[in-house]
Amino acid sequence: MTEEDLQKDKSIFEVGNLQSFLSRDKYQKCLCEFIPSVINALGSKKIDYKDIILNLNPNMACVQSNDFQDIYGYINDRACTFINNISIDKIPIEKKCNDENKCLIMNISPLELKSCSKVKTEWINKSCYLPIFVLHIRNEELNKILESETNSITFAETGESLRKKGCYNEAIKAFDKAIAFDSTYAWAFERKGAALRDLSLYEDSIAALNKALEIDPKNAWTHVELGESLRINGQPEKAIEEFDNAISINPDLGWAFERKGATLRDIGNYYDSIGCLKHAIELDPENAWIYAELGESLHKNGKREEALEAFDLAINMDLKKAWVFERLGVLLNNLGRYNRASDALKKSLEIEPQNVQTLVELSESLRYSGHVIEALQVVNHALSISPKFLWAKASKAAIWNELNCCENALKLINEVLMNDNRYLYAKKIKALILNNSARYDEALTTIEEVITIEKERYWSLVIKGWIQENLGKFEEALETYEIAIHLENKFDIDRIKCCAYLGSGNSCYVMHLRSDKNKNDYQNRSIENYEKALELLKAQIDNIDAYTLSRMGWCQFRLGNYDEAERLFIDALSLHPERIESQFFMVLTLICRGKYDLALDECNSGIKLATTESDPTRCRGLLSMSLRYLNETLEDHVELKENKVVKAITQQLEYNL
Repeated sequence: MTEEDLQKDKSIFEVGNLQSFLSRDKYQKCLCEFIPSVINALGSKKIDYKDIILNLNPNMACVQSNDFQDIYGYINDRACTFINNISIDKIPIEKKCNDENKCLIMNISPLELKSCSKVKTEWINKSCYLPIFVLHIRNEELNKILESETNSITFAETGESLRKKGCYNEAIKAFDKAIAFDSTYAWAFERKGAALRDLSLYEDSIAALNKALEIDPKNAWTHVELGESLRINGQPEKAIEEFDNAISINPDLGWAFERKGATLRDIGNYYDSIGCLKHAIELDPENAWIYAELGESLHKNGKREEALEAFDLAINMDLKKAWVFERLGVLLNNLGRYNRASDALKKSLEIEPQNVQTLVELSESLRYSGHVIEALQVVNHALSISPKFLWAKASKAAIWNELNCCENALKLINEVLMNDNRYLYAKKIKALILNNSARYDEALTTIEEVITIEKERYWSLVIKGWIQENLGKFEEALETYEIAIHLENKFDIDRIKCCAYLGSGNSCYVMHLRSDKNKNDYQNRSIENYEKALELLKAQIDNIDAYTLSRMGWCQFRLGNYDEAERLFIDALSLHPERIESQFFMVLTLICRGKYDLALDECNSGIKLATTESDPTRCRGLLSMSLRYLNETLEDHVELKENKVVKAITQQLEYNL
């Protein structure tokens, strides 16, 4: 064998712990014949051990280095196999020590050398070089060994080693060999069942695990394995029975409680799921995965802050799994902490870059934080992987709506609803698009369809309130917002709650201006609602996202704090300059601050964003809302009505409507 042959051969794979094979004479003979040819092929060249280990180029890597301890730890961390049963005197080595009697390493294996400080010191001092060999075996070589082997335990152990490395088909061959020699070997059936589940062959997995339990019915671990296969195969009730069987055999098996807790969550029993997972933590407090499972169950149960603590604990315990970061990102999105959500979701994608669900979730957090162009890029990438993924299409429609492309957005969301007319998320997006297009009656009909079906309908109620405001139905809008606000037990998403308070404040503000009765009462309620919304928004200010800043600015504007409102709108527009709503909030603030020329410039910029030559009324709803807010402001500040610039702004908005 030549060095060129070694470089060409890429068909190798790492086997793992083969100590039982290494002890056999026939295998030693094979190695002793093979090693010299490798060394001869490599010659006396020095080789960077890190390059060899990372690239796994040769079948047998000969490594030369003075830093033996570093090599040993580097290889050992990756579970490579050391050939420590071959005596060194059978292997030619390069020596720089002239006195062979002082070269103490000649008959000491690499594994023994690690614990022998005297030898190691002498070796380093004398600059002798020791080859360290990392074992790799071709598929055909493994098959030859398996064919000639007669020990079922060895087969099963080899199969499990292969399974852990992701070589599932090879693992199943080894388990089958073990079972062929001993048909009562329960552990071989159990591990075969796990490998079959890894291949998504759930029925076969269940059959193998049931066979294992026929042989050994009191094995708690096998009951858990069977329960897991049943759970993934869509049989949660049977899965829970198996987890309970495991617990009855071994009440201290934390894994059984963990999987039972996850399965209870799958069927919506969040309360018992949390109890199971907390007990699993008591039994196995160092298991980071249980904390992640608990975080997901707490999230599903609406206990989002507790869920965040659980996920943070899992990650701080160095649990770096894509699912954990993805679920943390979803939780943070629901908490309105969009920038941190983006960070978590990006970490998930570093591990699983092609996960379309995570990509769409990331596009949502980017859209909500005002990074709309980046959100569009991410969702386009998701659609390039899965072109028919409806959530991705609906999310893209929402992004187009944010970019003031109402026509494209409506076309795409209608396409989604043609595929699934009961997709509630898509109907909410459609209602928002219709609202922005000033098609209020259609928008109201669409959102009411959602409300009649949806259980957690608080966001839909807020959307309905916005539409009712635009229809001039302020009393009805106020009633809708109040219903949303008083859904207190379920209403724990602050970003939605603050929108309900904002909407209620808006309706009370208008009714204060236009009602003869209860004028002071409406005014006080308006102030109270804006202050409540502002309190919720300030709790989220560490996110520094465009929506939070814009909504805080609107509260400050309606509370008469114009300096602070202007500062917040400037910050919001720096993050999301295409957001027309923020643009016109700024116009109103500048008018109230007496900066009339600047207000006119901002108004023209907003109108330019909202209209195009091909579709001059694409954002008619946003322009209509802006004109309404301007007229309300002028009712509250009568002295501004005669200002020439204010009149020009009013005329510009009316003309483009």
